[in-house]
Amino acid sequence: MGSVSVVIPVYNRSVELRRAIRSVLTQSYADLELIVVDDASSEDIAGVVDDIADKRLRLIRKPVNQGAASARNTGIEAATGRWVAFLDSDDEWLPHKLERQIERLAPRPKGARICCSGYVILHVQERRAREFHPADWHGTARQLVWGCNLSPGSTLVAERACFDEIGLFDVALRRFEDWDWLLRYLRRYPIAIEPEVLARINKDNMPSHSSVLGSLELLRAKHQEALSAQSWRLGRKFQSSLLVEEAAAAFYARQFLHTTTLLSRALLAYPFRNRAFYAMLARRLGSLAYLPGTMPLPGGAPGRFGKVSERAEQ
Repeated sequence: MGSVSVVIPVYNRSVELRRAIRSVLTQSYADLELIVVDDASSEDIAGVVDDIADKRLRLIRKPVNQGAASARNTGIEAATGRWVAFLDSDDEWLPHKLERQIERLAPRPKGARICCSGYVILHVQERRAREFHPADWHGTARQLVWGCNLSPGSTLVAERACFDEIGLFDVALRRFEDWDWLLRYLRRYPIAIEPEVLARINKDNMPSHSSVLGSLELLRAKHQEALSAQSWRLGRKFQSSLLVEEAAAAFYARQFLHTTTLLSRALLAYPFRNRAFYAMLARRLGSLAYLPGTMPLPGGAPGRFGKVSERAEQ
């Protein structure tokens, strides 16, 4: 039993899983347990776990595939630590990740019960990388209406008891479950931000069109009214962001005319945009041109990564 329970949901990523597990078990903060939740994989996930001799590691196998949200919830319910941290099975942590975030959370800054860190996102197919160093304002509702840049699937550390109050991840969401959870959390508490890059996020494929559309509709139903009630701006920004996400899904599905229509609607919903919006838009649409502040991956391998400056939207 460790003070931090780390949850790795996995579905058929046995090779990547070894790397993820290794990055947890070699953390400078060693007082942890690692719960791997196998979401009914067809690959031999149990064999991967059995090959790693560490008493802090245990495996839970789900009999039916139910998605990342459900797998994370299974890990949360099995957690024994005061803190719960999450890592996607194809990502990895830098060695001081947990130590830095627990230090950040220890004084409970402004009542925060969770912490998200900086990260580097590796676009494997496009052979480029982008660092993200969040500032405190990235962890506010004013910024999260633009999308979930904090990447809590691999950067989030939260008090275990927080899930009893806020609720678990919504299993009806096959996408954006982390965005939904953070929006719910922010109704009660602030987010502590650790700007240092502490995780490597590997982006290698695109989600299915249908899963994105269904999740966006549910997000709209859950949050649009509440955000609009807080302010006209928040509501319109959120509406615009959902349309941008839908446009990205249409683009990847090669529905180019529909993509243009959705982007036009997004700008009509909230036309007061700055340069950061167009940089974000290029990233959402998977532009192969390098953005200002990014560098190609040398040989496709992690190494020295370019730093990108994230500016606030208006």
